[in-house]
Amino acid sequence: MLGSKPCFRANSSEIFKTMLIELRGAGVRNLENFHLEPHPKLNIIYGRNAAGKTSLLEAIYFSGTGKSFRTSATQNIISFGDDTLWIKTLIGSCSTGFMDNITITRHRNTKNVFKVNNCTSASISEIARIFPIQAIHPETYQLITGSPVIRRLFLNKGCFYIDETFVKIWKRYNHALKQRNAHLRGKTQPQVLTAIEKELHESGTLIDRVRQNFIAALNNKLSESRKFCPYPKLRLLYQRGWSSSVELAESLYDSRKADIKAGYTSPGPHRADMILQLEGRNVKDFFSRSQLKLASISLLIIQLDIIRDATHKDCVLLIDDLSSELDSLARDHLVNELHDSRHQCFLTSIQNDDVNQSNPANHKMFHVKHGRIIES
Repeated sequence: MLGSKPCFRANSSEIFKTMLIELRGAGVRNLENFHLEPHPKLNIIYGRNAAGKTSLLEAIYFSGTGKSFRTSATQNIISFGDDTLWIKTLIGSCSTGFMDNITITRHRNTKNVFKVNNCTSASISEIARIFPIQAIHPETYQLITGSPVIRRLFLNKGCFYIDETFVKIWKRYNHALKQRNAHLRGKTQPQVLTAIEKELHESGTLIDRVRQNFIAALNNKLSESRKFCPYPKLRLLYQRGWSSSVELAESLYDSRKADIKAGYTSPGPHRADMILQLEGRNVKDFFSRSQLKLASISLLIIQLDIIRDATHKDCVLLIDDLSSELDSLARDHLVNELHDSRHQCFLTSIQNDDVNQSNPANHKMFHVKHGRIIES
């Protein structure tokens, strides 16, 4: 039962296999009140379209991030006719006894409320460090083809875990960026801009340094061949957001006139991007949709591997609509790779035979029918 098991502080430095041990919830979309104890490795969630499979993944994701991977309007996660949802998760390791009990409550017109171990209000950053989680869904290929904003979020998530000071530095930078933009659109005073640009330079250079370390780690792991993404020559080209030949302070000073005219700051890490290349060519220009999805999945799983290396915690991986864009061979290769990754996985599919189940001891299956979740 949630809350009855031994727990430990959220900042514990113990090394253990992080996994979702128990999940309870109510008031989530079309799901009935639910309670499940997942397998530590692979969990297959199957059922007809609109049965509630994705809603279950969304509930897990919401419990660790306070967000949805389906919509920016998080109040829409609450069931129609209800005013509140709550989700309780038990995170940790049964083998060591170290556990964290996380509760998130959301009222339709208020903010999320997180609690750890039933007593302490917690920030989303604290929850994210306890419960590293990643979602892969049919639009995942946009990590490669979509807006640079998506790729910057990907970079920042990795940086958050590999450097504990990153969030503080990022907040410093964004505060100074808002100040500079406000001055650019108002009465500009050169001496004030100089002071603001000094802060932008210092914090922006630190952000760039952490991002470069993360990109280097990604490229190191990309060089390792993966069964489901057989492109060992994939490389990420990092674009930091200003010329590589000058310091950020110089770039900010040189862009003042143009920035005043535009009303916003053009150079800086807030304009960074990354390009996935194969033998020097941007893959979005010639990869098929299936290849783009495989490459995107590869990047996201590599990100989780880097997070595990940095935090000594395995992660929870959610994959919605496994069969989308992938043939049966690619699906089987992906599942085999996930088994070897040590991350706890949750996959949704329409049929219970979409995934090779040659070893029943290595997974659990949950059937979702009309919003009801039944272990099968």
